[in-house]
Amino acid sequence: LYSEETTIEFEAIGNLQARFALKDELKYFEFDGTSGEYNITGVKEEYRSETEIVVPSYITGIKKGAFAGCSNLKTLTIPFIGLGKMSGSTVPTPYPLGIIFGESQYDGSVAVEQIYDNSGYIDVVEETSTTYYLPASLSEVTVTRGKIPLGAFSGCANIENVTLGETVSTLANKAFYECKGLK
Repeated sequence: LYSEETTIEFEAIGNLQARFALKDELKYFEFDGTSGEYNITGVKEEYRSETEIVVPSYITGIKKGAFAGCSNLKTLTIPFIGLGKMSGSTVPTPYPLGIIFGESQYDGSVAVEQIYDNSGYIDVVEETSTTYYLPASLSEVTVTRGKIPLGAFSGCANIENVTLGETVSTLANKAFYECKGLK
């Protein structure tokens, strides 16, 4: 998480002052985590008008609604679909793309009903749906790794291009259901 330019200053005995700089690629995000676990909890207010955001591949979780308000976003690169492995979980969440944008409407968003598996089991599918609010401008998404779950991009009519990285291991049924804008 830290840049190569990490510096630590030591003052008089008994007082310790440390200064560090985060990697530039993390400037967009609010986050928390522990050693080896890095969770995006939000996009900083001053970066919500960006047209392109790249989430670094070492991010392990993205909180529900973390990208809410990113109304100008056209291009998004993410390491996985859903919330990732949040709160120490060893199993990725099976939610669709919309969960990181949330269920609350904001200026520049469009309502998208997305399907997903709500069973919590590997061998059982319990299809359900939720309406999420994604940026109306979002047209390109790249997923660099992981599995593409049931309904991952379902209903995302504005998305024209989806790129899947070489390490994407699974493409579930209905992943692109009702994605009428894909070219």
